[in-house]
Amino acid sequence: MSGALAANLSMNEALNHRQVHWESSVSGQVGHHTDDLDRCIDDLECENQDLRVDLTNEAHEWTWEGEDTITTLEQCIAKLQGEATARQQDLTTARAGEGLGWILESRVHTLIP
Repeated sequence: MSGALAANLSMNEALNHRQVHWESSVSGQVGHHTDDLDRCIDDLECENQDLRVDLTNEAHEWTWEGEDTITTLEQCIAKLQGEATARQQDLTTARAGEGLGWILESRVHTLIP
């Protein structure tokens, strides 16, 4: 039995050695994959931050462009309102002038038949 016992012990040692080697290998692989995943997460967080900065900058640009457009439109509206007021005054003056001319003309006709 001592030969069988020695063979069994030898086999157990070989199995233990394989198990230790396997556990070490798996542990190393898991550690390696964990490191890879950590690097990927860090990279994604950096990209996410970069995207946030880009989107914030773009939003500010859109706001500035929108404000510029609003200012331009307000200036155009003010200019058109000024022109409309001037035309209204011109029409009022012209009508008053036509009315005065008509009154003078009718009086002249009554004075000079």
